[in-house]
Amino acid sequence: MTEFRTLDLPVEGMTCQECASHVADALKRVPGVRPVHVLVGAERATITYDSIAASRERFAAAIRAIGYRVPETTAGVSPDAGRNVGRVIGWGVLGAVAAVVIVAAGSRPLSPERPGWLATASY
Repeated sequence: MTEFRTLDLPVEGMTCQECASHVADALKRVPGVRPVHVLVGAERATITYDSIAASRERFAAAIRAIGYRVPETTAGVSPDAGRNVGRVIGWGVLGAVAAVVIVAAGSRPLSPERPGWLATASY
């Protein structure tokens, strides 16, 4: 029975869209590979593949054969796990600040009759 999986693989050394095209072509030549998406800026290749016919090791070998690097992972931890945690924290802080601004803006009705509405302006 065929079981398709998706793998997000880091690829180092890509500098342009032509590099991404070379990586995608190399990955498509591995048996069992379905769609491949390579992002130069993110230095990542997302591969959908048949888990019986292909593996991470075969993808890494195909990428290394054309001159790019694939960082090794340790114990199932992504090499950029720390960067992902930082992104989550950053977005969380941004969301909290946005929530405070929205609540503060919504707690004060914009009404000229209310004292302090436009305290700094005098006409």
